[in-house]
Amino acid sequence: MPFWPQTLVDYFQIASAIGTCGAVVVSLFLANRGIQTKLETSCRVVRGIGAPRLKVVYRNIGRDSVYLIGVGGTDSHGNDLLTRFIAQDGHVILPPGAPDTVLIEKHETVTQSAEGHPKQFVRIWLEDVSGKRFYVADSAESLSEIWSEMQQEPNRLVAGRDFPA
Repeated sequence: MPFWPQTLVDYFQIASAIGTCGAVVVSLFLANRGIQTKLETSCRVVRGIGAPRLKVVYRNIGRDSVYLIGVGGTDSHGNDLLTRFIAQDGHVILPPGAPDTVLIEKHETVTQSAEGHPKQFVRIWLEDVSGKRFYVADSAESLSEIWSEMQQEPNRLVAGRDFPA
């Protein structure tokens, strides 16, 4: 025997059931949309006194805040090294649309392999609290640029030619 609403209470129960189903669908949609973390990154070499450094600029282009714990790199053998940001909470909070910058010294771009030989980074990334990595654009080119400068033969000074004897 089919159910046909007879009273006003029956109509309210039907409306309540439909509203409950709608609320469940909306809550599932909102729960499954996930946190949208997106960073726009760039890297360039900065020269000054001493060895050249890398300037990594990053901006949160997602709709949710990003909680970054550090900057790291990977060498050609796949070894990773993470340098944590020093902050009161153990992470840096980057709200939507906000930019930030980190400077990386040349000596911070090496890993120590199990054999004991240092290896230079081939790629730089930022890591958030969940372990997600955001790879830095142009980091490979910038790394090869600073390391090629450091591997060049230094100029030899000759007395009488380069400075008075």
